[in-house]
Amino acid sequence: MTQCLPFFVYGTLRSGQRNYARLLAGRTVSEHPATLAGGTMYDSGGFPYLIRTDGQTDGQIVGNLMEVGEADFDEVLATLDRLEGYDPDSARNHYNRIVVPVTTMDAETVEAYTYVADPSMYDAIRTRLPLIESGDWVKDGSSRPASG
Repeated sequence: MTQCLPFFVYGTLRSGQRNYARLLAGRTVSEHPATLAGGTMYDSGGFPYLIRTDGQTDGQIVGNLMEVGEADFDEVLATLDRLEGYDPDSARNHYNRIVVPVTTMDAETVEAYTYVADPSMYDAIRTRLPLIESGDWVKDGSSRPASG
């Protein structure tokens, strides 16, 4: 059984972005601004890629901590896994779901799931896509407003 942890979202699943309304709105019990240390973010145009820089604390990724109620958790987890192209039984995915420590605005550290680019894609991402230096895709990337 998968542990019921909150999700750290940093792209199209953030409030006001196109996948939030479809997949998370009304299914969260709390939502808080948060940051993730040790990552770099790249802009693909329609969504960001996050590359973890384990062992390094530079590179703050800006996002939201989304807590989903237990009754909805399994369904939301499966939906987000499909969206992100993640299969826990596959050795190669588009994104991988991992557990990371994130920091809330109250300086509380919380363990959360997030989706990071598969390591097989790192070289292509780093050489072909623009870096989002601020770590905030909504502010500085190619974020798209939520659609009807």
